[in-house]
Amino acid sequence: MLVRTPRPYETESLLGYVLRVSEENGYDTPTRMLKATGAAGVSGTSFDISLKVLSALVGGEIANLSKLAYRETGSQNLYLLGRPVCAKFGRSMLRLSSPAFCPHCVKDSGYIDGIWDLALIAACPKHKCAVINRCHCCEKGLSYHRPGILTCNCGADLAGAPALPVSEQIAALMEIILAKIHGRSVLTGPHRAEFPLEHLEPLSLLDFCELLSQLARHALHLHRNANNDDHLLAAKMVSDVLCDWPMGFHQLLHRIASKFPTSADRPSSLRPLLKHFYSPMFGNQDRGTKFKFLHDEFIRFVRTQIAASENTKNFYQSGAASSSWAPKVLILRAFGLNERAFKIFTDHFDIQMRIDFSTGRMIRYFDFSLFES
Repeated sequence: MLVRTPRPYETESLLGYVLRVSEENGYDTPTRMLKATGAAGVSGTSFDISLKVLSALVGGEIANLSKLAYRETGSQNLYLLGRPVCAKFGRSMLRLSSPAFCPHCVKDSGYIDGIWDLALIAACPKHKCAVINRCHCCEKGLSYHRPGILTCNCGADLAGAPALPVSEQIAALMEIILAKIHGRSVLTGPHRAEFPLEHLEPLSLLDFCELLSQLARHALHLHRNANNDDHLLAAKMVSDVLCDWPMGFHQLLHRIASKFPTSADRPSSLRPLLKHFYSPMFGNQDRGTKFKFLHDEFIRFVRTQIAASENTKNFYQSGAASSSWAPKVLILRAFGLNERAFKIFTDHFDIQMRIDFSTGRMIRYFDFSLFES
């Protein structure tokens, strides 16, 4: 057992706690402390820290440490402060091997809060600054293998790191994430009214993280030379989508459509929207239910775009659609759809079908009156 055995704070990062114990006992890294005390089974960056060994080392109750654990017995989910944050294969949600945090918060509180272990937390809503993940002196990436909670391996005081300010919009998104982590309502507090708070309120932390990750992936894909590990850029782009709802979301869809220019065999923006956003976002039926507000807004956006498009006007003016009904082959040609995109289209837009045998063969007709301007 160690000489100094401080108790963990209620919302402290588990690896941050190990680092703080190491620092208070005079070790230069947690690894040296663990080796010196023979604490086998405790890793400095592991999701599977042995709480039994760690509690024996600090002389504390396992129950106090289990609240901070990244796993729960019998579950393959990863946890953050007692709440599931990602499923079995979602380890990128937690940044344990390359930590980041707000140095001002750590200096004020004296410990590293568990919120900083979540990769989606790119900024501090209290100090309205970006988190740091590198030393401002040696410029090397941070890790939990260092002398102290505010000391880099090079000896620099991380509390002196320059603060990079962030927008009110990003700070508001971070505040919403924090509310989810701590189980608070997002409808109260300093959140901006432009966010769709009534739709975000029912989402669990697990589902909310999945939603933000999916939106970030689509938004970053449109950004030239974007790095998937650039969490601050991802936060900015996601806040752009959710802030000023639903116009920010519409702008994302416009950008996806414009990234794939039209041509003779692909004359509308419908196909790229279905292929590059709808299928990956809502191909999992569970997501369509969980993120119903996003799904419904996508349908509403596409209906509006189709009704106002030149393709639809030409479609009706050409006489191809008699009494708003048109054969499938003409619809595929007019809107640049393939069979897969057409199935998504008809399944989710409440388009009626009738079968005609008057010509001696079966022809499927679809009702497109829904999109008449």
